[in-house]
Amino acid sequence: MKKLFTLLLAMTLLAACNRQPAEDQPIPSGDERVVNLTQPLARKFLLEHEQDPDLVILDVRTPEEFTQDHLPGAILVNFNSPGFAQEVQKLDPNKTYFLYCHSGGRSSQAIPVLLQAGIHRIYHLQRGVAAGFPLVPKPPAENLKTPGKLDLIGG
Repeated sequence: MKKLFTLLLAMTLLAACNRQPAEDQPIPSGDERVVNLTQPLARKFLLEHEQDPDLVILDVRTPEEFTQDHLPGAILVNFNSPGFAQEVQKLDPNKTYFLYCHSGGRSSQAIPVLLQAGIHRIYHLQRGVAAGFPLVPKPPAENLKTPGKLDLIGG
């Protein structure tokens, strides 16, 4: 009987470890300053914070990707640019940042740079916009500026 109980317990724990996080739960990041959001949670977060003046939507894709489409109100800081870390230093560390890229790779790599710059409230779109997150095509020209209001960083 003990062996059967142990076997059932082990199978339950193994199944729990292999489960994907629920779509309505943040994905643990290992750092309390970073919240990884699934697509549904990211939509909910943006709707709830739509009027929040302290929320900055940060797109770390290339200028070409940004000009094709982007989230409304997003600013561009090209992760692939050699000046990425310097541009991040210009961001206000007291703001809250919603960070995204195409599939989540560049934005994941950008997180330590933002943390190093003193930013301590980061909401990260875990799998990026490639999974069908709604974007706005053809941005207005005034959004094609970096946080320091410089011309776009080349990429």
